[in-house]
Amino acid sequence: SSTLYTMEAASFTTYSQSQSSTQLSQQEEEEEEESTLVANLECPIVGIRYYNGVAHPGEFVILVREPHNPYDRNAIRVDNIHGEKVGHIKATSATKLAPIMDRAERLLVRIEGTIPRKGSAYNLPLLLEFYSMAATPELIEKLEKMLQKSLQYQSNFHLSRECSGNGGSLATESQEKLPPTVVKRKLDWNKQQQALDEMFDKQLEDQYKDLPNVNMPS
Repeated sequence: SSTLYTMEAASFTTYSQSQSSTQLSQQEEEEEEESTLVANLECPIVGIRYYNGVAHPGEFVILVREPHNPYDRNAIRVDNIHGEKVGHIKATSATKLAPIMDRAERLLVRIEGTIPRKGSAYNLPLLLEFYSMAATPELIEKLEKMLQKSLQYQSNFHLSRECSGNGGSLATESQEKLPPTVVKRKLDWNKQQQALDEMFDKQLEDQYKDLPNVNMPS
C-alpha cells in the first residue's frame, strides 16, 4: 500500500454552480493558512520512461510515500496533478526525504513540489520547498536545523533564511519578531482557466483595435 502525502498547492476543489459567491469566499478564507518557507531542494525524478504521466515546467506535483515498495522502503513516487504516475525521486535523495515525510505532521512541515524546467528522456528536475506551519520562531528554527542536518550533503539544498556560521538562524532576529510568512491558497483550476480565457480574449480584442479600417470594394 502507499501513503499519500498530499500537498496543498496541488489540490483543487470543484465548485457546483449552485454555490453562492459568499460561500465561495468563506471557503477560500478557510483554505488560507500562513506558513514560512524554510528551505528548498532540487533533486531528479527518475524512471519517467516507464510511466505514462507527464508533468510540464511550472506544474505542481504530488508526492506519494511507498513504504512497502518491494525495491526500496524509502521510495517516493511522484504523480502529476491528474493523479498519474510520473516517476520516483532518485533513491539517494529519497533516503533522506522519506523520514521527513513520515514525520511531517509532527514536524509541522509541508513539502511542495514543482517542475522548474524541462528534463531529458530519462529524468525530470523536481524543486521541493519546505514550509513550516509552526507559529513560533523557536519551532521554525528547530525545523530549519533538522532539515540542514538531514539534507546538508545534498548538493542542491538551500536554507531560505540567513544562517549563522554554526548552521542556525540568527537567534537575535528570530527572538525579536516572527519571520516573514507566506500565505498559501489552494488552487481552483476552474478559476485559473477562466482567468486565462479572459486574458486571451482581451489580447485578441486589443489586436483588432490596432488593425486599420479597410473599405471593402462593393
